[in-house]
Amino acid sequence: MAWQGEWGSFTGAHAEAGRRISIGNCKGDTCMFALEVRSAAGNAGTTGEQTFTVGADGTATAQLPDSGRKAFCSLRLQRTGGEKPAVQVTASGAVCTSYYATSPLVSFTGVYPQQVSVQYGGMHIDECYLRQSPALLAICTHPALDTLERQWERLATEFPLRPAAAGAPTRYEQVQAADRTLIGACDHDAQPERCLTEHYSAEIAAMQAKQTAYLAGTEERGDPTVGRPLARRIAGQYRNREQNGDVQGHTFMTTDTLTIAPVGAASIHFKTFLNFFNGHSCSLEGGALYRQDGSFVFDDTAENAPAGAPACRLAIVPSNTGITFRDINGSCKSYCGERGGWNGAGFSFTQRVHTATPRSGK
Repeated sequence: MAWQGEWGSFTGAHAEAGRRISIGNCKGDTCMFALEVRSAAGNAGTTGEQTFTVGADGTATAQLPDSGRKAFCSLRLQRTGGEKPAVQVTASGAVCTSYYATSPLVSFTGVYPQQVSVQYGGMHIDECYLRQSPALLAICTHPALDTLERQWERLATEFPLRPAAAGAPTRYEQVQAADRTLIGACDHDAQPERCLTEHYSAEIAAMQAKQTAYLAGTEERGDPTVGRPLARRIAGQYRNREQNGDVQGHTFMTTDTLTIAPVGAASIHFKTFLNFFNGHSCSLEGGALYRQDGSFVFDDTAENAPAGAPACRLAIVPSNTGITFRDINGSCKSYCGERGGWNGAGFSFTQRVHTATPRSGK
């Protein structure tokens, strides 16, 4: 259908100002769409669940309700042809600026020139409107390539192929920087889609091999002559008291705790409680065996696993400065509130209040 695609334009290095209408899922005389407008005065926008209907005269109309569905923002969309197709949007109704906009100075009314005849997808939509990177544009217009990039990003967060530079920013920022480098290299290729597909696929395969090796290391028993002294070295009670808060703006103090006691030849018993924003928490207690990768791993029973999910496997990873938690397969999230999570959480040896007595066991 001639309506489908991306319409609009943005300006600025990060698409700070401009307007966009994304149209898709056209069936018969109806299409789904989303509107967005940004300016120095504020912004306005809708979700992608809006629907317009094309009339006999070729003009499309839509009614956007407010939360109470009593007042409406009426839209009229007129598509123009020629060398530079565009959609002219005319918005009327007080709710257009009082409900959908942050300021009465921002309006959906305006001309939206055509960008492409398909909908953009992925994480780079704004930059694709600027059309400054052929490789980014390829990601935005090819769903399979967008899926490949997302798979690459998930693996790169946990199993990066390159060590982080000293003083580097967060892991997320490191991954984003690596992705930018890869995309930039393919900008100079005559076939950026092919270039990106080859690069992402090769790195995904390498990271999957690294993931497989890591998982094997968390399953194979470690050397007890190494595990036993390590268990004693990390044993103790840890406590971390810090300021927390909630969505109402209240602040209060919370205390994270961890107890580790050596058990038998090369295992530990642990009990931990972690606090997160808005009153959410993680808590777990059990035994963890020393594994080949140097961590102590808690393996939950299958009966405790959420429906359709694998049993929780939580790694307690010693380092020179303390211990960190790692949710090996993501299922340990079931022991947390919505805002809680294990990855990245941990304790330093400076937070150990005293050592623990070894528990009995073989």
